Amino acid sequence: MADEENEDTGRQEPQSDEPRVGSENTLSRRQWLALAGLGSSSAAVALMNATFFRSLDLDMLYEPSKLFRVGKPEHYPLDSVVKLPDRPVFICRDRDGLYAISAVCTHLGCIVGTSEDGFACPCHGSRYDPTGKVTRGPAPRNLPWWRMQYAPDGQVVVDATQPVDPGEKLKILA
Repeated sequence: MADEENEDTGRQEPQSDEPRVGSENTLSRRQWLALAGLGSSSAAVALMNATFFRSLDLDMLYEPSKLFRVGKPEHYPLDSVVKLPDRPVFICRDRDGLYAISAVCTHLGCIVGTSEDGFACPCHGSRYDPTGKVTRGPAPRNLPWWRMQYAPDGQVVVDATQPVDPGEKLKILA
């Protein structure tokens, strides 16, 4: 018999291959909510794990060492001011010795350049004399001088972590 008879009403319903609501091939509301909850929980755990493992990858900026070699004294002619290409520092030499002056403007951290009367900030107009003393603002402080010393091989080393008093120079060894 192609059609089954409904016991309650006595009516016949057509036979169909499609599952009916509430039949064994469909999900009940309870099952669907359980699967949705399981999927949401799984997604939350996956996100927490991704966040945890992302936190292990440290985003750090590595700065070059503030203790660096600048070569031998004979690389710097008498009465010269040399801006190092890879460091924000000027290496200066006069008859009394070598000295290092920071090339970082004390106003907002721009890199200063040389000018006819010392150093000049191209960003905001600060001016410094040849010893790094502020002659025109807005820079609030003089350019710092950095400690210089000899390495065992005779090269000069600048220590940009150790400010020294202006006028403190490294004597040239004969």
